[in-house]
Amino acid sequence: MGFGIMSNLDKQVPNIVSTKVMLTMESIISDPVCIIASITLLKMIMQPGVNLRDGLSDIVSTFVLSSIHGVFAGLSWSNILNRLRTQPYTYMITLAVLMSLYIISEEMVGEGAGAMTALAFGLATTNYSYFMNKLGKPAKVRINVRKLREFHEEIVFFIKSFFFVYIGVVVTLSWKYTFIGFTLVILQMVMRYALVSIIGKTFLFTREEVSISKVVYASGMS
Repeated sequence: MGFGIMSNLDKQVPNIVSTKVMLTMESIISDPVCIIASITLLKMIMQPGVNLRDGLSDIVSTFVLSSIHGVFAGLSWSNILNRLRTQPYTYMITLAVLMSLYIISEEMVGEGAGAMTALAFGLATTNYSYFMNKLGKPAKVRINVRKLREFHEEIVFFIKSFFFVYIGVVVTLSWKYTFIGFTLVILQMVMRYALVSIIGKTFLFTREEVSISKVVYASGMS
């Protein structure tokens, strides 16, 4: 379950703002981390000479370097958008810049780094003032964040549609794989239920946060 039900829950469940923010952050962070970790684990399997320490070091270095790359590119692009705010198609150019950054990051930092760079780029672009304050150089830019988000939401919807169509095309139905898939889903549900219960008590989550987090599975493509 993803964020498709969150808009309806806004009307039915009080005090859902903090839960929505938390699940949004989980969704944002989970995909890049999973991509980087999966690629590193595959390398460890394909290359027996790579030990666990090297694998973890690779994950951390890819995560950090790609984040730095994305943040500084996002801050720089925010200044450019500020100067071009009166020009048409500036947000379309943003997409072109993002694609270029993705390719450059994959080539320079390593496989899986492109996703993390894209995430950091988006965060830095829409949170320019926050990052500049943290860097000790307070500054502001005028960017139509709402328009930028609406533009990217349309692209995400378009990609999602083709993503699930592609999954339907490539998947071969089999009782064996169906059983394995349902088993993995049930295990994931049990693990999430247990982890949310433990983490909720540790960090003093509210009742709404615990209840919703147990059943809403935040993911970038959900």
